[in-house]
Amino acid sequence: MITHSDVLEREIADEHEALAENLTVLEGQAKDLVDWRAYVRKSPLTMVGVALGSGLLISAITGSTRSHSRAKSVRKYDADGNEEPSIAHDAWEIFKGAVIGAAASQLTSYVTNVLPEFGAHIESLRHEKAAARRQPRPVTSMNADTE
Repeated sequence: MITHSDVLEREIADEHEALAENLTVLEGQAKDLVDWRAYVRKSPLTMVGVALGSGLLISAITGSTRSHSRAKSVRKYDADGNEEPSIAHDAWEIFKGAVIGAAASQLTSYVTNVLPEFGAHIESLRHEKAAARRQPRPVTSMNADTE
C-alpha cells in the first residue's frame, strides 16, 4: 500500500536527481565560459586578432625606453628643428589604431552577447552622439576680437 509520504519521498528524490543533473550541466557551461581553448576552437582568427591587439596595447602602455631611443634616431627634423615622424612611424600608428579599434569592437560584441543590457546602453550612447552631431553648431565670428 502506497502512502502519501511515500509519494512525497519519491517526488523529492526525483527533484533532487533533476537538480543534480542541472547542476552538472551548469558546471560544464561555466567551465566552457572560462576555457580560452573553446574560444580559439570556435573562432581562431578572431582570437589571433584579440591576442595581437592585446599585445600591441600592452606594448604601447609599457613601451621600453630602448625602442624609443632607437626610433628617435630614425626620425627626421624640419628646418625649425621640429621632429617629423617617418612614413613607417605613421603607418605603424595607423595600424595600431586599426587593431585596437577591431579589438574594441570584438570585445564590445562579446560583452553585448553576455550582457544584453550593456548592448542597449552602448546603442543609446551612439544615438545620443548622433543626435548631438545633427544639432547645428553656433556660428562664431573669426573677427570677434577685432570688433
